[in-house]
Amino acid sequence: MSNIWGAYLEDYNYIKLIIPINTKYNLLYLEHDKLRIPLVIDRYDSYGNELYLHLNYDGDILLHEDYYVVVNDEYKCHLNLGKITRSKRFDVDNYYDGHLGFEYSKDKTTFNIWTPVAKEVIIVVNERRHKLNYINRGLWTITINQDLDKASYYYLVRINEAFVKVLDPYAISSSSNHEFNYVINLDNTYQLENSYYKLKDNNYINSIIYEINIRDINGNVRNEESLYLKSIDKITYFKELGITHLQLMPVFGFGGVNEEVKDNNNSKFKYNWGYNPVQYMIPSGWYASNPDDPYARINEFKQMIDSIHRNNLGVNLDVVFNHVYQSELFSLGLLVPGYVYRTDFSGFMMNSSYCGNDIRTEALMNRKFIIDTLVFFQQFYKIDGFRFDLMGLIDNDTIIDAKRKLEFINPSVMLYGEGWYMNTDLPMNLNANLGSANILKPVAYFNDYYRNRLSGKLNEGNGFILGDFISNDELTDLLNEGSIKTMPFVDKSQSINYIECHDNYTFYDKVKYLYRCNDIKKCKDYCKFGLGLVLLSQGIPFIHSGSELMRSKSGNDNSYNLFDNINHFPWENRNSIYDLTKYVIDLIKIRKTISGERRSKIIYNDNHYEFRISSSKYQVIIKNNYEQEHIYFAPMTYLIFNNEEIVNEKCESLKIDSPGIWILKK
Repeated sequence: MSNIWGAYLEDYNYIKLIIPINTKYNLLYLEHDKLRIPLVIDRYDSYGNELYLHLNYDGDILLHEDYYVVVNDEYKCHLNLGKITRSKRFDVDNYYDGHLGFEYSKDKTTFNIWTPVAKEVIIVVNERRHKLNYINRGLWTITINQDLDKASYYYLVRINEAFVKVLDPYAISSSSNHEFNYVINLDNTYQLENSYYKLKDNNYINSIIYEINIRDINGNVRNEESLYLKSIDKITYFKELGITHLQLMPVFGFGGVNEEVKDNNNSKFKYNWGYNPVQYMIPSGWYASNPDDPYARINEFKQMIDSIHRNNLGVNLDVVFNHVYQSELFSLGLLVPGYVYRTDFSGFMMNSSYCGNDIRTEALMNRKFIIDTLVFFQQFYKIDGFRFDLMGLIDNDTIIDAKRKLEFINPSVMLYGEGWYMNTDLPMNLNANLGSANILKPVAYFNDYYRNRLSGKLNEGNGFILGDFISNDELTDLLNEGSIKTMPFVDKSQSINYIECHDNYTFYDKVKYLYRCNDIKKCKDYCKFGLGLVLLSQGIPFIHSGSELMRSKSGNDNSYNLFDNINHFPWENRNSIYDLTKYVIDLIKIRKTISGERRSKIIYNDNHYEFRISSSKYQVIIKNNYEQEHIYFAPMTYLIFNNEEIVNEKCESLKIDSPGIWILKK
């Protein structure tokens, strides 16, 4: 019988005991096996009918063993895990730098899992239970002398008094909808024939990024079809555009969908972009032909990657290390409660990600997990780069360490992300936000200033493209200097220039629904002007898939969980009035031509201003409205290539008499 409401290990040598306020507490002990350690009251607080005793003791507690708090030899309570996992000493003392996950061979498989605070760890392999042994620094391990290829497994872990089911955070294969993991023989997976994309001079500025979603480019499919393999048929189109890198929206195991249902006519169908991490090292089963097959999702994903590389394109993954889908179910959090997430002074989880939890990336084993995940995808799948979702919530040291290890494997690796200034429990200067650009070179950042000034803020303002005023100095900085005068970049290659991405309105929808443009010809001109600026600006061009087909989401600005009728790639716009693919192809050709010898200047001529970007072969002219006294660049009406091989729109005269972008061959 117990009259104690709770005992918690808050820190090394510090216990918090909660008892009814009228309980006598003459004798207090910490009991371990037959040993009793006296507890000394440091202070106490009362809250209603509860008494909080803050207790100190001498000696060290073995975190993987059971202890009990005894009051007056009458009441006894298990010492549960408290805030100790948030302490600096816990982080350092329990850092383990070895291999985690499973190590397979035909004769045996070793399983390693990290949980310094577990009292018992059991692995269930093919429904048979095996007890793991504790080694040190949080490592639990077991070797099973069998051929376990394709064996299912999960863990049962006891932190306090009850067991909980936990998936392996280092697992690389899974059943559908994350029920359990599989052991696989990596040598039996599809063997890649092609390696990394070689980025010219290892300089980001020579890249052109094109963002795609595996579901969107394939649309509705039958349940047994593989979206990974169906994507292979689309690669030729992306290659013809002239881009260098495909950026894949999340492909790791994510929540918010039923992996067994891909047909959106099925009542159980759910759609999601994938920013819901559940199992980081595992390709999503929603895109695989059979999510219950241990090898299908791996082999099909590798085949898609191989085909992209075969077409001389790079593959960048959109990764989400700022939050998880459900904090109460995430395996690493279950293994070490209180360790994984950032908390405020009162111990409540922070929510800077607006997803209910923020990962404490600066914690050493969290950092190890992040970097191990990146290295695994880079080595096993030959991934060329990583786009970090809400990178401003990740600490600088994690990005620096990741960059060092990834560049050692592939010097052409790209690292970039959303560097918004966001609150964490770290000082702002220690986070990988835009202000850390001078520390993290050559890591690149999405340039929201570029987006806001050229296409308008998210739900307001027209921006330069739709007629807002912009000075010649600012335009020069945005288009030809990589925004280094305005943004904290130290190099042009740190600026990712974009006017739309998967978030918020597509640019066409902004023109149509916010700017209220009902003339399709004018809408087309605005879209062409926007794409032209992105592709001609210094920095890294970023294109949201379908921009070149004037993609619409019916005016929806947050379609993360809507169906195919909203999110599908607009293949139907090919060869229609909405088709700007030839325009984009030509612009990219010219960008690659002028990239090595680019010159720019502002000239005044006949009462109007012209911004000129020149090379030995081409001259790009952005002309203002000469009827205005101030520099006011009107929306584009024409883009013309006077070139026998590259003709976008024919013209009878080379006279420049309308505002917009003009490209002339010298």
